[in-house]
Amino acid sequence: MEQPETSDEPWKRLTSLEKFLLRLNQRPGEMTFRVDLHFAGRIDFERLQIACQESLSRHPLLQSHIGPDSCWTKNHSKLIVSQASVSEMPPWLSRPLTPFRVEQGAGVAIHLTRSADHNSLISFDFDHLRVDGQGAGRYARDVLKNYFGNKESSDTYLVDHVQLSRRGEYETPKGEVPLTTSEKLRNLWVTVRGSNLRFPQRLQAETSTSDSFHATIFTSDEETACIREQLRTQGHTLNDLALAASMIAISELQPETNDKTQVCVMNPVDLRTWGDRRLSACNRFGFAFIRRSKDSLRDPSNTLKSVVEQMRYVRKRGIAAEFIQGVALVETIPGLMTAIERTKRFIPTANFTCMSNSSPGRRLGLKQEQGVWGQGGTSLTRVSGFGPLPPHVPFSLALCDNGSVISLNVRGRTAFTSPQQVAHLAESWRKTFIGLTVQ
Repeated sequence: MEQPETSDEPWKRLTSLEKFLLRLNQRPGEMTFRVDLHFAGRIDFERLQIACQESLSRHPLLQSHIGPDSCWTKNHSKLIVSQASVSEMPPWLSRPLTPFRVEQGAGVAIHLTRSADHNSLISFDFDHLRVDGQGAGRYARDVLKNYFGNKESSDTYLVDHVQLSRRGEYETPKGEVPLTTSEKLRNLWVTVRGSNLRFPQRLQAETSTSDSFHATIFTSDEETACIREQLRTQGHTLNDLALAASMIAISELQPETNDKTQVCVMNPVDLRTWGDRRLSACNRFGFAFIRRSKDSLRDPSNTLKSVVEQMRYVRKRGIAAEFIQGVALVETIPGLMTAIERTKRFIPTANFTCMSNSSPGRRLGLKQEQGVWGQGGTSLTRVSGFGPLPPHVPFSLALCDNGSVISLNVRGRTAFTSPQQVAHLAESWRKTFIGLTVQ
């Protein structure tokens, strides 16, 4: 059985990252992100409901809300699982994201859509205050383990609360010396120099706090093969390739702006270590702010090379944790965080999230047939989803990869963009992405 809790357990204290995300959560729904699992075959609703509820017990933060003492408090309210039926399953659905409230309920909501043509879509909406993309993937895999019958016995699984309490601790990567003051100042200057590309506000206020425009594009088999080959031969990561392509595509949305204007993309970087591989769902990541002037982005080959080099440096030196450590320092000085927020220096043009490790396997109780994982006539064919949309950020881009198909997903803020512009950005991103594989 799970170990008993006490009211003063260290894991319940908010980390600096969680406090920062709480500041970003100005409107319900903005910090919600979605993971969509597309199935050929029929998913049973009652069986899914049980699997989702059982899996939640392994992830205390997803079960928790922020109590009056400004700490995480586990609640035991029933998980929200809803369902709907359609005559034919579209390539992707644009349902409104769940407007979570941190003062109540769990940090995940699930919706099942089933069609008369025997397709199913499981949508997981997550509250980013309680979990990041890697943690969300962990919970979704636990749900599939339970659903497909390859689950660990609940009476032998112990939540490691000690490990969970250390989720806000970061160390210099093994073999690296700590960052020097001059290196930190140089990285800060790279983050804030120049003027970020902005988009004119179309609306004075959004009609709904969680309203946003969505677009999803799936790569074809041929396009996916080109991407895989580029990654294999050049040694690039999927994150870096898609990140470079996204910056180029965004820069083309406003051709009239000054060439020296900076396209700034905020890229979350996972900070989990090998020892964290069984860590319960939580936030354990940092930020990399990648900036390029519009004129430099006209050279796709050099853009890719420079982005790859910068991200290698970020990962090698542990730069992603630096921003969060800076936030923790700023929090100790009253009023400084508010003053920094007013400068809008840390408001990017877009944020980009890569979920490239969502391929299933035998550990979920599935078998592979003709390149697709499934069981009993139900197979997982694609993964898609949408990232969070922090305040004043026009676009959120997300890449999902289930091992066979890649999805490119764009979410746009209604106050700054239109459905046509969001769809155009998704298509432009795809073309640039594919174009970089033939450089």
